[in-house]
Amino acid sequence: MATEQQYFPTEGVGELEALPEWQRESYSEVLAAFNEPSLWRLREDRCAECYRFLWLRTFDPAICIRIEIPTNGVGELTKKVGTGKAGFNGVGTLSLNERERLTNAETLKFLAQLQSYRIWAEPTLDDRTGLDGARWIFEAVKAGAYHVVDRWCPENGSVRTIGLKMMINLAHLKLLYEEVY
Repeated sequence: MATEQQYFPTEGVGELEALPEWQRESYSEVLAAFNEPSLWRLREDRCAECYRFLWLRTFDPAICIRIEIPTNGVGELTKKVGTGKAGFNGVGTLSLNERERLTNAETLKFLAQLQSYRIWAEPTLDDRTGLDGARWIFEAVKAGAYHVVDRWCPENGSVRTIGLKMMINLAHLKLLYEEVY
């Protein structure tokens, strides 16, 4: 299924790599099914600031957490969870689609964590991959700049840490230990 919306760049941005075609297409299908905006296109608005974590697990539902930082500086969080197994039958329908306002303290802490984990300096891709498991995809847009980081089953590192913080600390999702892979 091809999507009309362009969610990811087809060529590298500056020194950053582009995602391979199969990843762009696969991730775009999930984002389209979740009715998510294109952060790649959002970068055209130089005032926009937005962060998204997409968690695609082979044997569990897809999860998407997006944090928009409006001009007042207080984050707005959107959380979406699909019903299907992301590795087999896609998103399915949405079992959760909620939006909530973060506190000023939560927003400031999240932005400080992004800076301390140096997410903007992370390479788009690394050399880990596998058949089963989970893709951890983090996108960022700020001041006209766009960055995407994609990891397969990270055991540590900034994408894992930020993704877990977004899901557990900010979106208040309950995750079982065995579901985190």
